[in-house]
Parts: sequence; C-alpha cells; structure tokens
Amino acid sequence: MSDEPRILCCLTATKKWYGRLIRWASDSKVNHSFLKHEDSFWDDWRATEINEIGPHDCDVDRLQRIDYIEHWESDISLLKGMRAVRKVVGGSKYDWRGLLFGILRLIWIKATGRKVTKAVHSDNRWFCSEFVARVIKESGVPGTEDWEPENIAPGMLREFFLDSPHFHLVEDPTGG
Repeated sequence: MSDEPRILCCLTATKKWYGRLIRWASDSKVNHSFLKHEDSFWDDWRATEINEIGPHDCDVDRLQRIDYIEHWESDISLLKGMRAVRKVVGGSKYDWRGLLFGILRLIWIKATGRKVTKAVHSDNRWFCSEFVARVIKESGVPGTEDWEPENIAPGMLREFFLDSPHFHLVEDPTGG
C-alpha cells in the first residue's frame, strides 16, 4: 500500500440547517462525509465529495465551512473502491429526495424504535455517506458485505469506524 496514495474517510459536522437536523435525528456528532486523498499531480491533498452541487473534487481549503472533522484511515486500501465508484458516480446529481426521506427515516426510527429497511433512493443520484460507504464496500473492507450504501448515514459510518479493527482515527495530514 506504500506506493498508493493515502485516502482518508472524513466525517464532519457542517453549519447548514439540514446538517443540524441530520445530527439530531441520527443522535450523532457528524452529518457529512467525504474522502480526502493525496494527489500526486497537484502534490497536495484533495477532497472528493458529493454535496448539494453533485460529485466533485476540490481543494481541501474549500472545506472551511466545517465546525468539526474526524479523519479515519483504513489499513485496507480504498483505492480500488474509489476508482470503481468514481466511474459510476461521474455526472450524477445530488439525491435530495434520498436525503429528505433519509432524514424522515431517521426521525421515524428515533420516534418509534422500529427500523425502516429500504431507503427511498433516486437512480443516478447520490448523497455523501452513500458515496463513502460504497467506496468502502467496493474496497472489500470486512463487515461491509451486506451493506446497502443508500441506507448508510454519516453517523452509521462513524459507528462502523469506531468498531472496526481496520480503521483508526488520525491527525489531519493537511494541517487544516
């Protein structure tokens, strides 16, 4: 793995109103997820995320709207999964419908204690944690075999990272 770029899974708390709603509904300290990776072309770190403008790469400095961030690194390479998912996600749009019903699903679970097993999801549309969950699953990380990424919220990723022997919390390599 030493010749491969480092890829970190980042979990954040953002300042947007729906971020606060997601954190409340999921009883989590995070509401957004993205990947931060070394870019040999730019000789710098870049972020790959899906947000309200869709999938894109950006400079990590652009991510200053964040109140809180955790960086998780895996001892299993995420490069295979990132390459596979980027081929599928390119040109997609943000899944606003999936986000809305995902929040409603979390509120339902919180209120009733009953799980909703199938998410409402739009074809060729993605949301942030679905993207990161699919990268992790496509990379073959143990414990993700039965994942349905469209059902994974950022807080669920955090719980998985906390319990997984393959992920560990690291300092921000960009100093940000």
